[in-house]
Amino acid sequence: MPRPEEKSFKGWGPFTFGMNFDDALTAYPGVVWDAESSRKCRDEMSLRGCTLNPTGGSRVPLTAGVALLPTVIFNQAGKLATIRLRKFLRGDIKPAQCERAYGQLLDYLHETWGPPTASSSNKRAMLKRSNLKGREFFPDTGDGAVVSRETFHVQPDGRQIILQSSYIGATESAPAVCHLSIYYRGPESLQQPEERPHPMKNWY
Repeated sequence: MPRPEEKSFKGWGPFTFGMNFDDALTAYPGVVWDAESSRKCRDEMSLRGCTLNPTGGSRVPLTAGVALLPTVIFNQAGKLATIRLRKFLRGDIKPAQCERAYGQLLDYLHETWGPPTASSSNKRAMLKRSNLKGREFFPDTGDGAVVSRETFHVQPDGRQIILQSSYIGATESAPAVCHLSIYYRGPESLQQPEERPHPMKNWY
């Protein structure tokens, strides 16, 4: 069995970095794509890139017991640049429940790709948690949210896997929300360029 650092990292499942839009549409038969996001991709992809979202009727296997669905992100050239697996849980959700799901995904990525990349964050200023297998993680707090993040399998060309979660408690007007996601980020050569100010912007 290959060691984690020897495994290929070309995307996720049938989605591969650099795949074109039409191929991605049919790559995963269990995924039903949202019609509005599909239309926006066809209309706007060449201008600013686009995101193709699944519908709630999509069916893919659970990831470490968590029902994540894939979203695929294309650059302006119509090439798949990032695959994002995510789940929004809303309702009577406690912080410990969100942490438990995050811990399951943390175990899955750790066992698949090896330990996360060392963080430069000041862990002394963060909360300290551990999952059921004793792996530590350090959620941060701010703006009413509890946020956790770990990065795995960073490659010289910029490919990396990012695990994130955020929890926002219930308010008088909204239920609690737990957002879980795994980003399979492709090489920097495929990523969307940052928008720069137009050189004439301040001339009129």
